[in-house]
Amino acid sequence: MITMKKTLFGSAAVCAVLFTQPVLAQHDGHDHAQHAQKQAVKAWSEPYSLDTCPVSGEMLGSMGDSIVKVYDGREVRFCCKGCVKDLEADQAGFMKKIDEQIIADQLRYYPDVCVVSNEALIDDGEDIGINFVYGNRLVRFCCPPCEEDFMKDPRAYIAKIDKATADAQRDVYPLDTCPVTGKGVGSMSMGDPAEMVIAGRLIRFCCAGCEPKVKADPAKYLDKIDKAWQAKGMFMPGADMTHGEHGGMKHDDEMDHGHTKGGAHDGHGDHDH
Repeated sequence: MITMKKTLFGSAAVCAVLFTQPVLAQHDGHDHAQHAQKQAVKAWSEPYSLDTCPVSGEMLGSMGDSIVKVYDGREVRFCCKGCVKDLEADQAGFMKKIDEQIIADQLRYYPDVCVVSNEALIDDGEDIGINFVYGNRLVRFCCPPCEEDFMKDPRAYIAKIDKATADAQRDVYPLDTCPVTGKGVGSMSMGDPAEMVIAGRLIRFCCAGCEPKVKADPAKYLDKIDKAWQAKGMFMPGADMTHGEHGGMKHDDEMDHGHTKGGAHDGHGDHDH
Protein backbone atom coordinates (compact mmCIF):
# COMPACT_ATOMS: atom_id res chain seq x y z
CA MET A 1 0.00 0.00 0.00
CA ILE A 2 1.32 3.44 -0.93
CA THR A 3 1.42 5.61 2.19
CA MET A 4 2.15 8.89 0.47
CA LYS A 5 -0.74 11.35 0.85
CA LYS A 6 -2.36 11.93 -2.51
CA THR A 7 -4.51 14.88 -3.59
CA LEU A 8 -5.63 16.13 -6.94
CA PHE A 9 -3.98 19.45 -6.24
CA GLY A 10 -0.55 17.83 -5.92
CA SER A 11 -0.69 15.22 -8.64
CA ALA A 12 -0.10 16.29 -12.21
CA ALA A 13 -1.20 12.85 -13.34
CA VAL A 14 -4.74 13.41 -12.21
CA CYS A 15 -5.19 17.20 -12.24
CA ALA A 16 -6.86 17.05 -15.63
CA VAL A 17 -9.99 15.55 -14.08
CA LEU A 18 -10.38 18.16 -11.34
CA PHE A 19 -13.15 20.14 -12.93
CA THR A 20 -16.13 17.89 -12.34
CA GLN A 21 -17.59 16.63 -15.60
CA PRO A 22 -15.91 14.49 -18.27
CA VAL A 23 -14.79 16.23 -21.43
CA LEU A 24 -17.15 15.54 -24.28
CA ALA A 25 -15.72 13.07 -26.76
CA GLN A 26 -15.06 14.35 -30.26
CA HIS A 27 -16.80 12.60 -33.14
CA ASP A 28 -16.37 12.71 -36.88
CA GLY A 29 -19.34 13.81 -38.92
CA HIS A 30 -22.01 16.42 -38.21
CA ASP A 31 -23.54 15.12 -34.97
CA HIS A 32 -21.30 17.09 -32.56
CA ALA A 33 -24.13 19.29 -31.25
CA GLN A 34 -26.50 16.36 -30.78
CA HIS A 35 -23.82 14.39 -28.94
CA ALA A 36 -23.02 17.35 -26.69
CA GLN A 37 -26.70 17.79 -25.89
CA LYS A 38 -27.09 14.12 -24.96
CA GLN A 39 -24.00 14.26 -22.74
CA ALA A 40 -25.30 17.38 -20.98
CA VAL A 41 -28.59 15.62 -20.23
CA LYS A 42 -26.74 12.66 -18.76
CA ALA A 43 -24.50 14.80 -16.54
CA TRP A 44 -25.24 14.45 -12.82
CA SER A 45 -25.20 17.34 -10.41
CA GLU A 46 -26.76 18.19 -7.11
CA PRO A 47 -27.61 21.79 -6.18
CA TYR A 48 -24.87 24.24 -5.26
CA SER A 49 -24.66 23.81 -1.51
CA LEU A 50 -22.19 26.50 -0.42
CA ASP A 51 -23.68 29.54 1.32
CA THR A 52 -21.47 32.16 -0.32
CA CYS A 53 -21.01 33.52 -3.83
CA PRO A 54 -17.86 32.00 -5.41
CA VAL A 55 -16.81 35.39 -6.82
CA SER A 56 -17.59 38.01 -4.16
CA GLY A 57 -17.66 35.79 -1.09
CA GLU A 58 -20.91 37.48 -0.05
CA MET A 59 -23.64 35.40 1.58
CA LEU A 60 -26.14 34.19 -0.98
CA GLY A 61 -29.40 36.07 -0.63
CA SER A 62 -27.71 39.18 0.78
CA MET A 63 -28.42 41.06 -2.46
CA GLY A 64 -31.78 39.53 -3.28
CA ASP A 65 -32.56 36.16 -4.77
CA SER A 66 -29.52 34.13 -5.80
CA ILE A 67 -28.76 33.84 -9.50
CA VAL A 68 -28.46 30.21 -10.59
CA LYS A 69 -26.36 29.21 -13.60
CA VAL A 70 -25.31 25.80 -14.93
CA TYR A 71 -21.87 25.08 -16.37
CA ASP A 72 -21.19 21.72 -18.02
CA GLY A 73 -24.21 20.32 -16.22
CA ARG A 74 -23.12 21.71 -12.85
CA GLU A 75 -25.05 24.30 -10.84
CA VAL A 76 -23.40 27.46 -9.47
CA ARG A 77 -25.15 30.23 -7.50
CA PHE A 78 -24.23 33.91 -7.40
CA CYS A 79 -25.14 36.93 -5.31
CA CYS A 80 -25.60 39.20 -8.35
CA LYS A 81 -25.36 39.38 -12.15
CA GLY A 82 -21.98 41.11 -12.07
CA CYS A 83 -20.40 38.05 -10.47
CA VAL A 84 -21.66 35.83 -13.28
CA LYS A 85 -19.58 37.78 -15.79
CA ASP A 86 -16.52 37.63 -13.55
CA LEU A 87 -16.71 33.85 -13.20
CA GLU A 88 -17.21 33.33 -16.90
CA ALA A 89 -14.09 35.41 -17.57
CA ASP A 90 -12.06 32.89 -15.55
CA GLN A 91 -14.28 29.84 -15.28
CA ALA A 92 -11.48 27.34 -14.65
CA GLY A 93 -9.99 29.43 -11.86
CA PHE A 94 -13.29 29.97 -10.07
CA MET A 95 -14.37 26.33 -10.47
CA LYS A 96 -11.12 25.28 -8.81
CA LYS A 97 -11.92 27.65 -5.95
CA ILE A 98 -15.41 26.15 -5.64
CA ASP A 99 -13.93 22.64 -5.63
CA GLU A 100 -11.58 23.56 -2.78
CA GLN A 101 -14.48 24.94 -0.73
CA ILE A 102 -16.63 21.87 -1.39
CA ILE A 103 -13.80 19.56 -0.34
CA ALA A 104 -13.26 21.50 2.89
CA ASP A 105 -17.01 21.47 3.61
CA GLN A 106 -17.83 17.85 2.80
CA LEU A 107 -14.65 16.02 3.85
CA ARG A 108 -15.71 15.65 7.49
CA TYR A 109 -18.86 13.77 6.44
CA TYR A 110 -17.28 11.46 3.89
CA PRO A 111 -17.15 7.65 4.32
CA ASP A 112 -13.57 6.50 4.92
CA VAL A 113 -13.39 4.00 2.04
CA CYS A 114 -12.86 4.37 -1.69
CA VAL A 115 -16.23 4.30 -3.45
CA VAL A 116 -14.85 2.10 -6.25
CA SER A 117 -12.53 -0.41 -4.59
CA ASN A 118 -13.74 -0.27 -0.95
CA GLU A 119 -10.10 0.23 0.07
CA ALA A 120 -9.51 2.25 3.24
CA LEU A 121 -8.60 5.90 2.76
CA ILE A 122 -6.78 5.99 6.09
CA ASP A 123 -3.46 4.16 6.36
CA ASP A 124 -1.61 4.15 9.69
CA GLY A 125 -3.58 7.20 10.77
CA GLU A 126 -2.82 9.14 7.57
CA ASP A 127 -5.39 10.27 5.03
CA ILE A 128 -4.21 8.92 1.67
CA GLY A 129 -7.37 9.67 -0.32
CA ILE A 130 -7.53 11.49 -3.64
CA ASN A 131 -10.12 14.27 -3.58
CA PHE A 132 -12.32 14.79 -6.62
CA VAL A 133 -15.41 16.96 -7.12
CA TYR A 134 -18.16 15.78 -9.45
CA GLY A 135 -21.42 17.68 -9.82
CA ASN A 136 -20.85 19.62 -6.55
CA ARG A 137 -20.23 16.37 -4.65
CA LEU A 138 -16.96 15.32 -3.07
CA VAL A 139 -15.85 11.86 -4.21
CA ARG A 140 -12.71 10.17 -2.86
CA PHE A 141 -10.49 7.46 -4.32
CA CYS A 142 -7.61 5.32 -3.17
CA CYS A 143 -5.78 5.60 -6.51
CA PRO A 144 -6.04 7.27 -9.96
CA PRO A 145 -7.41 4.16 -11.77
CA CYS A 146 -10.47 4.28 -9.51
CA GLU A 147 -11.23 7.75 -10.85
CA GLU A 148 -11.35 6.29 -14.35
CA ASP A 149 -13.75 3.55 -13.23
CA PHE A 150 -15.96 6.11 -11.49
CA MET A 151 -16.30 8.18 -14.64
CA LYS A 152 -17.71 5.16 -16.51
CA ASP A 153 -20.88 5.29 -14.37
CA PRO A 154 -20.90 8.29 -11.98
CA ARG A 155 -24.58 7.99 -11.07
CA ALA A 156 -24.17 4.43 -9.82
CA TYR A 157 -21.20 5.38 -7.65
CA ILE A 158 -22.94 8.48 -6.30
CA ALA A 159 -25.85 6.21 -5.31
CA LYS A 160 -23.36 3.97 -3.51
CA ILE A 161 -21.94 6.95 -1.63
CA ASP A 162 -25.46 8.08 -0.72
CA LYS A 163 -26.29 4.67 0.72
CA ALA A 164 -23.08 4.49 2.74
CA THR A 165 -23.66 8.00 4.04
CA ALA A 166 -27.28 7.39 4.99
CA ASP A 167 -26.49 4.07 6.68
CA ALA A 168 -23.69 5.66 8.71
CA GLN A 169 -25.66 8.71 9.85
CA ARG A 170 -29.17 7.31 10.27
CA ASP A 171 -28.79 5.60 13.66
CA VAL A 172 -27.25 8.68 15.27
CA TYR A 173 -29.14 11.29 13.25
CA PRO A 174 -29.33 14.42 15.44
CA LEU A 175 -32.86 15.65 14.63
CA ASP A 176 -36.25 14.10 15.35
CA THR A 177 -38.07 16.82 13.43
CA CYS A 178 -38.14 17.76 9.77
CA PRO A 179 -35.79 20.72 9.11
CA VAL A 180 -38.33 22.16 6.65
CA THR A 181 -41.64 22.00 8.54
CA GLY A 182 -40.59 21.29 12.12
CA LYS A 183 -42.96 18.30 12.19
CA GLY A 184 -41.85 14.89 13.40
CA VAL A 185 -39.63 12.89 11.07
CA GLY A 186 -41.88 10.56 9.11
CA SER A 187 -45.01 11.98 10.71
CA MET A 188 -46.66 12.55 7.33
CA SER A 189 -45.19 9.56 5.50
CA MET A 190 -46.68 6.19 4.79
CA GLY A 191 -43.97 3.82 5.95
CA ASP A 192 -40.33 4.81 6.43
CA PRO A 193 -39.48 8.52 6.67
CA ALA A 194 -38.51 10.26 3.44
CA GLU A 195 -34.82 11.10 3.31
CA MET A 196 -32.11 12.32 0.96
CA VAL A 197 -28.35 12.87 0.95
CA ILE A 198 -27.02 16.22 -0.16
CA ALA A 199 -23.50 17.65 0.24
CA GLY A 200 -22.57 14.56 2.24
CA ARG A 201 -25.36 15.01 4.80
CA LEU A 202 -28.34 12.78 5.38
CA ILE A 203 -31.55 14.79 5.74
CA ARG A 204 -34.77 13.18 7.00
CA PHE A 205 -38.22 14.67 6.40
CA CYS A 206 -41.80 14.51 7.58
CA CYS A 207 -42.74 13.69 3.96
CA ALA A 208 -41.23 13.53 0.48
CA GLY A 209 -42.81 16.87 -0.41
CA CYS A 210 -40.11 18.66 1.58
CA GLU A 211 -37.25 17.46 -0.63
CA PRO A 212 -37.73 20.10 -3.37
CA LYS A 213 -37.55 22.88 -0.78
CA VAL A 214 -34.11 21.70 0.33
CA LYS A 215 -32.91 21.51 -3.26
CA ALA A 216 -34.14 25.06 -3.83
CA ASP A 217 -32.13 26.44 -0.88
CA PRO A 218 -29.63 23.81 0.33
CA ALA A 219 -27.46 26.10 2.45
CA LYS A 220 -30.40 27.13 4.64
CA TYR A 221 -31.21 23.57 5.66
CA LEU A 222 -27.65 22.26 5.73
CA ASP A 223 -26.89 24.91 8.34
CA LYS A 224 -29.59 23.39 10.58
CA ILE A 225 -28.17 19.91 10.08
CA ASP A 226 -24.60 21.04 10.78
CA LYS A 227 -25.57 22.81 14.00
CA ALA A 228 -27.46 19.74 15.19
CA TRP A 229 -24.45 17.49 14.58
CA GLN A 230 -22.09 19.95 16.23
CA ALA A 231 -24.34 20.08 19.30
CA LYS A 232 -23.51 16.36 19.62
CA GLY A 233 -19.81 17.06 19.10
CA MET A 234 -19.77 15.28 15.73
CA PHE A 235 -18.65 16.29 12.22
CA MET A 236 -17.05 19.44 13.53
CA PRO A 237 -15.79 22.10 11.09
CA GLY A 238 -12.20 21.45 10.09
CA ALA A 239 -12.33 17.79 11.15
CA ASP A 240 -10.38 15.43 8.90
CA MET A 241 -10.72 11.78 7.94
CA THR A 242 -8.49 10.51 10.72
CA HIS A 243 -10.92 11.64 13.42
CA GLY A 244 -13.38 8.80 13.05
CA GLU A 245 -16.92 9.73 13.99
CA HIS A 246 -15.87 13.36 14.48
CA GLY A 247 -14.50 13.49 10.95
CA GLY A 248 -14.82 10.81 8.30
CA MET A 249 -17.38 8.07 8.89
CA LYS A 250 -16.37 4.52 9.79
CA HIS A 251 -17.94 1.62 7.90
CA ASP A 252 -16.94 -1.71 9.40
CA ASP A 253 -19.24 -3.60 7.04
CA GLU A 254 -17.52 -2.09 4.00
CA MET A 255 -14.09 -2.33 5.57
CA ASP A 256 -14.37 -6.11 5.40
CA HIS A 257 -14.44 -6.10 1.59
CA GLY A 258 -11.06 -6.07 -0.11
CA HIS A 259 -8.95 -5.09 2.94
CA THR A 260 -8.63 -5.56 6.68
CA LYS A 261 -9.85 -3.27 9.43
CA GLY A 262 -6.34 -2.79 10.73
CA GLY A 263 -5.29 -0.88 7.63
CA ALA A 264 -3.25 -3.67 6.00
CA HIS A 265 -4.26 -4.12 2.39
CA ASP A 266 -4.22 -7.15 0.15
CA GLY A 267 -4.71 -5.32 -3.12
CA HIS A 268 -7.97 -4.33 -4.71
CA GLY A 269 -9.76 -7.64 -4.35
CA ASP A 270 -12.16 -7.99 -7.26
CA HIS A 271 -11.30 -4.52 -8.56
CA ASP A 272 -9.01 -4.63 -11.57
CA HIS A 273 -6.90 -1.71 -12.71
